[in-house]
Amino acid sequence: MRSRHADRTLGQSDFSFSTLPEKLLGKWERMRFKGRSLSLAVAAVSVSVGGVVLAGQPSVAQPLDTTVAVADPALTAARAMKEEAAASAPDGPQTALEKKFSQVDDYATKAGGLGVYLDKATGKYVVRMPRTAKATAKSVRVAGAETGVQQSRTTEAELTAVRTELEGRQWKSGAKKYSYGFHYDAQRDKVSVTTNAPAAVMQPLLAKYPALLEAKYGNVGRDTRQSDPAPHRGGASITNGTSVCTSGFTITSTARYMVTAGHCFAQGQRVYSSGGEQLWGTVRNRASFPYYDFEAIGGGTYGSVIYVGNSTGRTILVSGASDPAVGAAYCRSGQTTYEKCSQVVTSLHAQFCDESGCTPELISYEGPAGQGGDSGAPMYQYVNGTVQIRGMHIAHANEVQYAERWTTIRSVFKASIAIK
Repeated sequence: MRSRHADRTLGQSDFSFSTLPEKLLGKWERMRFKGRSLSLAVAAVSVSVGGVVLAGQPSVAQPLDTTVAVADPALTAARAMKEEAAASAPDGPQTALEKKFSQVDDYATKAGGLGVYLDKATGKYVVRMPRTAKATAKSVRVAGAETGVQQSRTTEAELTAVRTELEGRQWKSGAKKYSYGFHYDAQRDKVSVTTNAPAAVMQPLLAKYPALLEAKYGNVGRDTRQSDPAPHRGGASITNGTSVCTSGFTITSTARYMVTAGHCFAQGQRVYSSGGEQLWGTVRNRASFPYYDFEAIGGGTYGSVIYVGNSTGRTILVSGASDPAVGAAYCRSGQTTYEKCSQVVTSLHAQFCDESGCTPELISYEGPAGQGGDSGAPMYQYVNGTVQIRGMHIAHANEVQYAERWTTIRSVFKASIAIK
């Protein structure tokens, strides 16, 4: 939980960070509607799949209180970078379902779809098209497989407007004090929000978007095995003496590093095994939090295995990494809740916002909830007696969990997964 986390001061890196292209910062446009001023950041971002251009569009609506929702250009740039990273080729094996999802997701992107979901009754993926799309057949063939097509009650512009309001958290005084996890649920055709805010705080926004937005209330926050010797492993309990988190998995760049959640420790802090005085290393690179919620620990020795199982844990070899598929089930191994499987992915475009700001383009998944201390936990798939990394857990909102994608971590750190 937030009270367990360390100071978030950024520092210098021993990685070679790539510089975001200027075009990812978007173009600021001023628009006026009936004497009211509306500022909107319009991201003009070329995505490598099909040359598609994604652009936010304004939604004309009555303002709540005296606040105007404005997109954060740095958040827009981070979202664009993550989308571009996810569009690149996987560097690890994919399951049959993951390959199928990738093909359908590519089709949906090119066709202007709002999202994709897996129909459990038929075992087929369904693409949700915007309300403004021309009438289409109820199904299409994608890579030789039948794929459903359904029309939405909403549009990309309306989804962008809702997302911008949720990220800004300015629709009501005091809204920024609370945390919000949200994503577009393509199956239910709604933006689902889970928050620890009182219902009275959410009421104005729900009234503004009654058909599109739904709210759930409960325990929400970023989540902060015990004595782990060198070479260090993923899924272990680590601490700076105050905050407790979980190690994720080993990456290879200029050297070997262990990743964990970026909200756990400050740049330059020493990190130890929670069960003793075993020095793990030092935080060498902390990506720009909160836009990216991961960091790299270096200076120690790090193995190509993670802990799975119960509190003592057993180790298993990591054999690859890729992004997950919507509708597929995965496992998570954290220092607090240990290994929890049957975690079903619901979106690859979720957001998590709290007092620190917003983290975009996350995996959202539903299953046994994470708790404080689980942040940094590896998310993975069992394959032939090994595991393959799919992401890294950072937060929970009741039964909905959030994780950074593998491709985002790979792209920012210019790294590969350590498998030997």
